[in-house]
Amino acid sequence: MMMSKDELFSIGEKLLEEFKKYVDDCALLLTSSVKHQVRFANNIITVTKTWIENTLHACVDKSNRVAVFSIPLEKALKNPELAPKMALGMLKHANPREDYAPFPEPAKELPTIEHFDKTVIEKPEKGIELVIKTIDDFKSEGIKRVAGTMRLDAISSALLTTKGAEFFDLRTQVYLDVRTFMNGEITGAFSSASSHTDSLDIKSVIDIASYLAKASTEAKSIEPGKYTTIFTPMAFGALSNFIGFASSAYAVILGYSFFVNKLNQKVASDIVTILDNPHLRRGFNSTPFDLEGVSTSKKPIIEKGNLKNYLHNRFTAKRMNAKLTGNAGWIFPSPWQLDILPGDSTFDEMLSEVRDGILVGNCTYIRLQNYVLGQFSCVIRDGVFYVKNGEIKFRVKGLRLADSFPNILSNVRLLSKDRFHMYSWWFETDLSVSSPWVLVEKANFTKAFGF
Repeated sequence: MMMSKDELFSIGEKLLEEFKKYVDDCALLLTSSVKHQVRFANNIITVTKTWIENTLHACVDKSNRVAVFSIPLEKALKNPELAPKMALGMLKHANPREDYAPFPEPAKELPTIEHFDKTVIEKPEKGIELVIKTIDDFKSEGIKRVAGTMRLDAISSALLTTKGAEFFDLRTQVYLDVRTFMNGEITGAFSSASSHTDSLDIKSVIDIASYLAKASTEAKSIEPGKYTTIFTPMAFGALSNFIGFASSAYAVILGYSFFVNKLNQKVASDIVTILDNPHLRRGFNSTPFDLEGVSTSKKPIIEKGNLKNYLHNRFTAKRMNAKLTGNAGWIFPSPWQLDILPGDSTFDEMLSEVRDGILVGNCTYIRLQNYVLGQFSCVIRDGVFYVKNGEIKFRVKGLRLADSFPNILSNVRLLSKDRFHMYSWWFETDLSVSSPWVLVEKANFTKAFGF
């Protein structure tokens, strides 16, 4: 069973006192979780699993040196000196940080967020019920085979710092990630994520994944080049994970970001606004505080095309002479969840705008060749179609998306009214995203290997 708030704080307070004997400062995050997985393939449930995990995560400071590590909570309880002595051993091998900054004073108040669904704890079999119904609904849509994963996780977290933070959060995370199959390589995919089972948009998962699987069975090759391209929310959600990564001040400092030296400059078309929104109602990764005890906040990363914020923890804020943003990450500050504001188009209106272009269902295996320039390539799949004069003509084979994030962002021309909150194991940096359909001019495609 998952540990209670009182249990976590009781353990955390004892461990914190033990750590104080050895280190100057520290933050302890005690997490207790129950995680349920339902996997399915060929229209049947193939695996059900449940994990119960209790973990101690620690960030420790001594003489401007810093170490971060995690151990099973049971080990820390069995021998209270074990974790602090581990910390000392790691600190001996760490160099003093030039950008060292102490832990901040804890937030005086935290936002109230709706992000806990008791169904996940009281009725975990709900996941199996939803999967069975989803499979049946796909079959009624004429889909031959369906596969995917459903997760229902409950996580309780207690954060304690030597600066006096004592914060608790109880949240749930649920998502459904589906791939549909017709014949051979004819597939579609979509996902939905939330903190609540009854907020999963299963209808859209069925509608969009079915549409992408059935839109055309004929497959042809077309010439590589630049095309007007519609990205599904799934495809753009995958791409935007790297936009979130690039907004981290740590990525900027290391030179692993295409936003280096771009703060308050134009980085996207005027219609693009992307927020870090940790307060999204029933959001998959909504959270009231970060790992340094700072209150989270809703903030723009890109606002009307302009880069507005880098995301900070105490070290990056010290180095850049900036304010904390509530995005720690003891090592790597990052967004909590991306919220791409909608436009005023429908998908059908977008499609009608395409004279000679491509519809991309999913972007996978995204790899950057140059982080500063944002140059990347990826495998496009799960419904890639040639569009002529507003109509899907056939499936496209043999192409690879090879472009740069600055070019993609700068050429966004239309955004849909509808948005979809999703998470997928395909998402390379593990961010949940609320994304519309996105029309981009002049997206670049090259010939895939073997074609």
